[in-house]
Amino acid sequence: MLLVSVDGAWPMLQLWVGTLNADLQSSYFGFTPCSRRDLPRAPMLVSGAAARFSQIFHD
Repeated sequence: MLLVSVDGAWPMLQLWVGTLNADLQSSYFGFTPCSRRDLPRAPMLVSGAAARFSQIFHD
């Protein structure tokens, strides 16, 4: 699981949750699915696997 954030126009902060499979997404109420192209360009890792975060956003 990854939890990343992106600063928006104050006081907005967007949170993105990544799970290993789609079945786990229902545990995160209020989040909606998105495609890989919709992911933010410069997120900050809040919680989760730093190595996986780097693979997705820095490679």
